[in-house]
Amino acid sequence: MLGNASEWVSDQLVVRGGNFLTNAEDLAGTHAEAEDQSIWNANYPQLPKSIWWYKDANYVGFRVVCEAK
Repeated sequence: MLGNASEWVSDQLVVRGGNFLTNAEDLAGTHAEAEDQSIWNANYPQLPKSIWWYKDANYVGFRVVCEAK
């Protein structure tokens, strides 16, 4: 599952797992990237910039987990 899309994790505002832009040697479940508005919204034209929209972070996703009872 590594290398497809980085995933939001709930412990902090970070994404983990690496993505298609991550170097092969950095692909691991321990790879983390902190949220960075200045990078992730660099080309977002709206002012003020939205805190919910990351125009330049199209490699970030999320995974839904359903636990069986």
